[in-house]
Amino acid sequence: MKSSRFDIEKTHLQDIQRIEKLILLVMVAFVWCYKIGINRHQINPIKIKK
Repeated sequence: MKSSRFDIEKTHLQDIQRIEKLILLVMVAFVWCYKIGINRHQINPIKIKK
């Protein structure tokens, strides 16, 4: 069975600073997307069907 998940061990990153930068970049991207989602929801909320 194929796996489509991200596996940090398969990246062959050895330098701890590069791993930290990668994790920091992922965290910043997640927070940015979360904030954009909250902002868009305030402007145009998702309509809940009954």
